[in-house]
Amino acid sequence: MFTEHKSTVQSQMINSINEQLSKYVKIRESADAELRVSTRKLRSQHKQEEAEEIKSGQRKSRYGNGEEAPISFAISPAEISDDLNFIQQDWVANAKKFAKSHLGPAKISLVRIENGVLIVNDGRYHVGDRIEMTTEYTGEKFNGTVTSMNSCEMYCRLMDGSKARIYLKHLRNGRVRISPEEIPMEMR
Repeated sequence: MFTEHKSTVQSQMINSINEQLSKYVKIRESADAELRVSTRKLRSQHKQEEAEEIKSGQRKSRYGNGEEAPISFAISPAEISDDLNFIQQDWVANAKKFAKSHLGPAKISLVRIENGVLIVNDGRYHVGDRIEMTTEYTGEKFNGTVTSMNSCEMYCRLMDGSKARIYLKHLRNGRVRISPEEIPMEMR
């Protein structure tokens, strides 16, 4: 009894699936061959119907309100230029506010390189010296070792193994400060 019911349910499911396939895929039996329509014919028929709807004014908009594209997404070059000018002016204003509030009066350090030695104010730094770098904007401190220097920049190997480049102009204008690394008493 179970096997009979099982086979009945299976056949009903198969028939249902086949009916659905014939609806969606439009598979026709050979008797309906004359009813088949080519895709090209359907496209041309659709174009003709659309042209007639446009002529008669019955064509509905894709947007549902009878009008074409209610919003223009294009921005003119003049609007782009205005936006960029506004961004630039805003950036300059914010930079001036930051400079007044954080930096105060400009402190220009004496920075030069003589005979392979970096001289910052009264401090002297040689290749291989351990230093502590502090950024003015974020206040972060980084420890590292001076690896090389030239007329416009110095390179350091940080404690995590990465390299850092410090421009001498940043040392001059106070954007970055360096000092000898403080060694704890127990390590001396």
